[in-house]
Order: sequence, then structure tokens, then C-alpha cells
Amino acid sequence: MRNWKKKHPKLVKEYQRRWVNRHREHVNEYNRTHKYPESLRKASCKWRKNNPKKASVYSKVNNNPKEYPLDSKCAFCGTIKNLEHGHLDYEDDGHNYLTVCTRCNIWMGK
Repeated sequence: MRNWKKKHPKLVKEYQRRWVNRHREHVNEYNRTHKYPESLRKASCKWRKNNPKKASVYSKVNNNPKEYPLDSKCAFCGTIKNLEHGHLDYEDDGHNYLTVCTRCNIWMGK
């Protein structure tokens, strides 16, 4: 099933959309009762308060994907999966970055 889903992502999205439309009451009830955990919200707020420059750069990059495009592969290992922005510094409003995979981004942070 996993391979089929990888080969047919458009069909999977269409199926999910139809399921949500048919079960709208269930989805609304779930969303109403399952909220973002308070401990995670507090941790996120604390991190944003302690790292205002990084938080503003992350927001800017995530809200403007056309202004901050990703390359087709990781700059270090060459993989094409789990690509994200790897920032070298945060003083230039996010324009100084590399396209890296999650694993290499963690390595860069260390």
C-alpha cells in the first residue's frame, strides 16, 4: 500500500479530500477536542521569546517560499528527500542559506 501511495499522490490527496468532506462532523469534533498540547505551545512561545531573530527568519522563509526557493538536492550529501533551508547565520534576514536535508541540517547545527 505504501508503494502505491508513493506512485499515486494525486489519487491519495483526492481520496483524503473526499473522506474529509463525507465525514465533516467527525473531523470538526476531532479538531474541537484535540487541541495543540499546552506544553508544546509553551515551549514554542519560550523558544520564540529567547530567539527573536531566528523566529522572524523562520516565519519569513516559511511564509514566502517563492522568495526562498530550495534546490533540487542537499548541498552536502546529495539526497533529494526531506529538503529544508539550512541557515548559515540569521543576520541577513534569511537570504544566506543552503538547501540541505534534515540530517545535514542537524549536523550543521552541531
